[in-house]
Amino acid sequence: MSGGTHFGRLAGATHHPTWRAYLHDRLNLYTATAPNLAAAAATLRRDLNRVKLDIEPRLLHHDLQPGHLLRTAGGLRLLLDWELAVFGDPISDRARLAVRLRLPPPVALTFAPAQSPVRVAPNSFE
Repeated sequence: MSGGTHFGRLAGATHHPTWRAYLHDRLNLYTATAPNLAAAAATLRRDLNRVKLDIEPRLLHHDLQPGHLLRTAGGLRLLLDWELAVFGDPISDRARLAVRLRLPPPVALTFAPAQSPVRVAPNSFE
């Protein structure tokens, strides 16, 4: 398999200062290539401007699963199969992995002022 600047879903991807800017750019591309989507894109643009999306987009694996994680005999840790990589919200990969592993929802913890925090881990990954 060969990579390069025009490989997979990252073809033509540019670095944007915020996730909102990246999504607006994608909407512009969709509207330019499919003018019949202009009305739907305009609605999405208005919605995007109402949501706090000032985080910087990051390169995401976008298909995290145990089969894509590898540790060599020398201890080197590898993440394989970047075919579905995209730019996006930095927590997206973790959320997708949690869904794929069917992890339970996070549990909110409250502590009395005199207590030490206790970490509750429904699943252990070692």
